[in-house]
This record gives sequence, structure tokens and C-alpha cells, in this order.
Amino acid sequence: MVVSNPAVSTTTGWPVGFWASELIHPYDAFTKKGYAVTIASPDGGKVVPDALSDPRDASGYSKDDRLSAAYLENPDFTKLLENTPSVGSLDPADFDAIVVAGGQGPMFTFEKATALHEIFAAFYEAGKISAALCHGTALLLYLENNGAPFLKGKRITGFTNQEEDFADQAVGQRVMPFRIEDRARELGATFFARTPFGPYAMRDGRLITGQQQNSGGEVAQLVSESLEGGFEPRRVAMIGLGNVGFGLADNLVRVGHSVTVGIREAQPSDRVREALVRNPAIGVAPLAAAVAGAEIVFLATPFQAVEEALKGAGDLTGKILVDCTNPVGPGLTHGLDNRQSGGEFIQALAPTAKVVKAFTVYGYENFIDSRYPGYGELLPAMPIAGNDSDAKAAVAALCRNLGWEPVDVGNIAASLHLEHQTLLWIKMARVAGQGPDFVWARLERSGQ
Repeated sequence: MVVSNPAVSTTTGWPVGFWASELIHPYDAFTKKGYAVTIASPDGGKVVPDALSDPRDASGYSKDDRLSAAYLENPDFTKLLENTPSVGSLDPADFDAIVVAGGQGPMFTFEKATALHEIFAAFYEAGKISAALCHGTALLLYLENNGAPFLKGKRITGFTNQEEDFADQAVGQRVMPFRIEDRARELGATFFARTPFGPYAMRDGRLITGQQQNSGGEVAQLVSESLEGGFEPRRVAMIGLGNVGFGLADNLVRVGHSVTVGIREAQPSDRVREALVRNPAIGVAPLAAAVAGAEIVFLATPFQAVEEALKGAGDLTGKILVDCTNPVGPGLTHGLDNRQSGGEFIQALAPTAKVVKAFTVYGYENFIDSRYPGYGELLPAMPIAGNDSDAKAAVAALCRNLGWEPVDVGNIAASLHLEHQTLLWIKMARVAGQGPDFVWARLERSGQ
């Protein structure tokens, strides 16, 4: 992990450094997994956090960051900050990944940190996971690839213009000498800006980027998945791009899968065009072509539209078909009167496909954002049903990529119970007024 050396801001005159949470939160996640972590800096020597990122600072800006507070009071950890090795003294062959933290310091020091440029490029060119977050992504602006900007054609996030606006207004002047979002776009990157100060990280191959200081845990998750072989990029076709479909497509792209939405019209609908503006990395193609080029197909249309959608999908032989639909009848009854599950109905419509019922039982809000902080390693449960074990394993991997714990509930006939679980969730959330921000989780007694 790389943090910036101390410096003085040329815009505010303040002393600047690295942002505490951007080092500490990933460091905590990595070390708890048993990873050996070296904290380095471009020049070596003592490093210090930005004052505003220190929970003990009188400003109180980061007072709620209890994890960073605990680490900054731990002498074993703070000793690591007293004399960091310089990145130039390290051999990339000794490491599996590089993660560059942000803070204000990188904006004033990384341009001339040529040893850092070289080692980050060496990691990336060697096929190793290469990550940066927040203002640490400024490093990427200075890299080249055979004379062209490193960022040309890449998909990244980082500290956004909207977040810079907030910082400038809070301070009463321009804080940063330039803006990463503007520079990245000028260099040919597709820049993703999500909810200001909300946790967000994304993967483009072996390049992982995080939006800002609240994204360290998300960066760590993507890095860990990549290191542990839990990520296999998939080609996904999406049939239907409503709230559920877009939430899934957006997050599948975020974690590194490729997604193409299939359309039956000559031109994308207004809804699809709006989705492509929100996430330009989502592809679009005629429905049959999108399906033909995919390994996994998501069916996310209203249930009453599934027959027509599958007729236009072309040959589904051997494809994994993820059924995200729910047959809902009058008065929130089962739309097929319990005679047959929707999953079985779809398997009958596509007999040569490997149908897996998944990404149901909750409302779309939970597919847009599956995070439920505060529960440690306990993840929200995603029940899945299907007849093909290999297909279920592939869908289970997607569940884990998106922050869910997959729970195999049996063959495709078990879809009936999941569809009733969806009806229960709707009645609780929408009718009883409990709201959409709840999920179910699986608790298991160890050793019993």
C-alpha cells in the first residue's frame, strides 16, 4: 500500500498528507485476511495523515471513523508510519498487488513521483492487481502506455467534480490545483461519478479504482476477490432494463463484467438511452445478437413479457438463463395460482437453457445497493434455485461479486417458494410501510 509523503498545499498553504481511512480501512481488511502488507511512500520516511482525516483532530470532521481512531492509537501500527520504505527500493516481484491511497498529498506530490509511476506501471504490465482510490487516482493521469495516455479507453472512478465543489464551498476557496474527473476525461477515460461521498469502487480488468475516502472497504473487497480467484469476468446479456435490470447491469459492470442490453426495437428506448447515459460502459445490441455473444443471460422483464422476450432471444442452448422475474397476480397473489412456479414456466419456454432463479425476493433498491454495513462479515442472503449445479455455481459467483451470500435452495421447482418470499417482501416493504431497506440473512451454528 502506497501513501503520499507530507507536503504543503500550494492552494491553501496547509500541510497535507494521506487520508487516514484510505490506508487504514483497506489495511484492516487485508490483514484480517492474513495478507502481508507493506506501507510505502514515494520518497520513504515518515508519513502523516491529513489533519481532517484524523478522528482526533479538533475539527471533528472524521470523529466517527472509529476504525482509524483505533489504529492511530496503536503504537505497533503508528510505528509503520515513522519510516516507510521508498517505492523505488521495493521489487514488484515480491508483491501480488499495489493499492495507492489518496488524501490531499497526492495532488501536490504525485506528478513528480516518477518512481511511483514506474512501479505502478510495472505491477499493471505484469498482470497484477493495481488499485488507487480517491485523490490517489491522480497518479493515473501521469502514466503512459506506448506513448499514449494510460487512461485512454479505461473505466475509472475517483474524487468527483461534485465532491470537489462540496470541498471548495466548505473551505471557501478552491482547494485542489486541478480536478481528476476533468483530466481523466480529457485523457480518454470513461469516468464514473456516483453518489457524492457514498462508497463506490469499480474494476476494469486488473485496474481497480475507488471514488473517495468512504470507498476503502469496497476497493479492498475487489482486490481480495481478484487475488483469491473469486472473480471470473463474464459476458452478460440483459433482457429488460427497468429498475431491477439497470441496478444489476450497473453493478455487474462496476465489478468488472461486461454487460450488453438486448433491444428488440431498431433504436434504444428512452429508458435504455437514459441507462446508457448513467453508465456508458453498458453495451447495446439487437436482442438475438446480445444473447448470442453472452455466456450468461439475465431475464429482468415484467413477467407478462417473458414469452415475447424469449421468442426474440434466439438460440439459448447451453446458456445460463438467470430468471429475475416474479409472477404477481391481483392483490399480490401468485401470478400462476401456485400451479407452477415462474421459474419452471420459464424453463419450459427455454428447455435447452440452464435456468437459475436468482436476484428476486427483494425490491430493486437492494439490487442497486446491496450493502448493509455494521454486520461484520455477515452478508445479505440471495437464495438461488435451478436444476444444473454448474449453472448455479456460476450464478453463485456473480452473487458473491455483487455482495450477496448465495444460498442454494434446491431445484427449479423451489422457485415457487422464492416467488412467495418476494410477495412477502413486497407486502412488508410496500404495503405495511416497513420500507425497502431490509434483507434476509442466513445464520448457521458452527460445528453443529
